[in-house]
Amino acid sequence: MEEDFDHMISNRQIEMLKTVIPYLPYSRQRTLSMIVKITELKNTIQYFRENEQANVKSCSEDFPENRIPEMLNAIKVYCSKQEQEQIDFIFQMLMAIQMMQES
Repeated sequence: MEEDFDHMISNRQIEMLKTVIPYLPYSRQRTLSMIVKITELKNTIQYFRENEQANVKSCSEDFPENRIPEMLNAIKVYCSKQEQEQIDFIFQMLMAIQMMQES
């Protein structure tokens, strides 16, 4: 499975800082949150500068349709139970369409 984008622009230290944020006083939470996001933005810019043909897939015309189920499964971990059920339904519909096209 491909590495998700957050892991491409983040590192262990940033993840530790994110974990600490809820334990700080509100004014410190705000400051540390901004530092984390600015660092992630800097890392994103650096990532794309260093990787002209970056391995982040987009939903452009070169996006293969067979990647859609993989994409749906990747986002399910961030979804509510109801949204997961909707994704499962979409997945089943895609499979049915694919089976009809193959026959």
